[in-house]
Amino acid sequence: MRRQMMFLFISALVLALLSGCGQAPAQMQDPQPTEAEVLAAYDQAAEVYDWFDLCSLPIAGGEPLEEDGTPYDPNNDGFPYYPVEDNVLKTYADLETRVRACFSPALADSLLNNTINYRDINGRLYSIDGARGGNLYFLDKTAAAEQVDGNHWTVTITFWADFEDSVQTPIPGTTDTTLTPVATTGYSKTVLDYEQTPEGWRFTNFCPSDGLDLDADTVFTFDYEQAFSGTLSYQDYSDWQLACYLIHADGGYAEAPSDLLLHRFLERPEDILKVLALLDGAPYKNIYPHIDGIVAGPGYAAANWLYFDEQMEFLSVLDNCRPEAAGEQAVLDKIQTAYETAAEDQRVFASSQFSFYVGAGSGMLCLGQMEGAYPWGYTDFPETPQPAGRGDNGEIGYSFSCRGMSVDYFMLPDETDSAYIFRMTATQPGVPTDAGIEVGDTAEDVQAAYPDAVVMGAVGEWEMGADYALIYEPGGWAFCKHIAFFIKNGVVVEIEIEDLMDGRLLGD
Repeated sequence: MRRQMMFLFISALVLALLSGCGQAPAQMQDPQPTEAEVLAAYDQAAEVYDWFDLCSLPIAGGEPLEEDGTPYDPNNDGFPYYPVEDNVLKTYADLETRVRACFSPALADSLLNNTINYRDINGRLYSIDGARGGNLYFLDKTAAAEQVDGNHWTVTITFWADFEDSVQTPIPGTTDTTLTPVATTGYSKTVLDYEQTPEGWRFTNFCPSDGLDLDADTVFTFDYEQAFSGTLSYQDYSDWQLACYLIHADGGYAEAPSDLLLHRFLERPEDILKVLALLDGAPYKNIYPHIDGIVAGPGYAAANWLYFDEQMEFLSVLDNCRPEAAGEQAVLDKIQTAYETAAEDQRVFASSQFSFYVGAGSGMLCLGQMEGAYPWGYTDFPETPQPAGRGDNGEIGYSFSCRGMSVDYFMLPDETDSAYIFRMTATQPGVPTDAGIEVGDTAEDVQAAYPDAVVMGAVGEWEMGADYALIYEPGGWAFCKHIAFFIKNGVVVEIEIEDLMDGRLLGD
């Protein structure tokens, strides 16, 4: 009995061992890929996928064949096949190996079984010579990989749109038309799955390399004449839509929308930073150098267009803005640098253009910001300036006169050592401009010193009973700074240097 039990035990053990030997070993999984490896796998898969969707493999020379290997007969319904270049792929098996190394079995089968592009003819890979043509609206693509779990990554492809054209636009009041610009810009996204399969890491879905979706709600087509002159629809654009609009906006089409972008930045700085960071990282900047100007635009616009108190608000926004990503911080730095550069340019421009010479030892007195307490180091100014009322925002106005020159400036309520001169007027000789023109000089003297000055005829009553004025406005009307020379009987009777923008703070 004991021998019989021992025999049964050994037999069972042998059967168990044999049974275990007959089982398939546990499947070996491929190692977890890195982000760089996933993106490299995408690039390789995109090349292969495009062989089936975008253009066929390069072909060698020679006579074309039918699918059955006979010489091609153009009278038949089939396609001409040519051998693929040897240095690319030699056999159909080579092609299949490349496809199955990139895609899951289901996706690989779909590509291989539903194409007429490739055939195995006489043991060699043959291809139709053809391509469908690229998407005219497609500019470029960017890819980003993200791990979902141990067996799954996603690759998000961003397709960027860029297309310029023009349309015939009727000229109001005539039967004529003119060409006006239109453009398509923006992006669409496609998410691909890269998964651990029994065959290894493979893509389970895919898309063409130019797979831009023009119907995406982040792709826009702009008719600039209609958007600006007709409906002013840019005012209702989303933040991203407004940024896209500015990519191809030129001249007058850009001014008001750029100002709108600035004011949205003042209201919602973090939101605008996100949008501008997206634009800053897009491939547009590779072909359009002015993209940097759009990204930093709120800084330039603040220095050039905002009143003094609004600029103080802008600086406060910069100080309190909290970017959430490195790209947003980079944009904030660009905006701040743009503001500082433009503000310095403004200061230098005002110093060199909009100033009076107020005497030896004192030098020039300029429009704009004055640092320190009154009288700012000028020795012959009155000891105490005269109050000149308050503005709507609490700014305090002051004025003083000296040597036939009157000066108007304001200070913000919380500032004690920072003033802004917005107007200076001379009614007596002895206070020349930077170009040397003073009261008593002739109109010819003015035109020689300021050849770009334009004549403004009498409208109402001019200062000092002048007949007309010569206006020098080197920055253009939008710059809001000018020098006005009032002419009576051919002679300058008054000179006014003024910043119209900041003068309005005190109701002027």
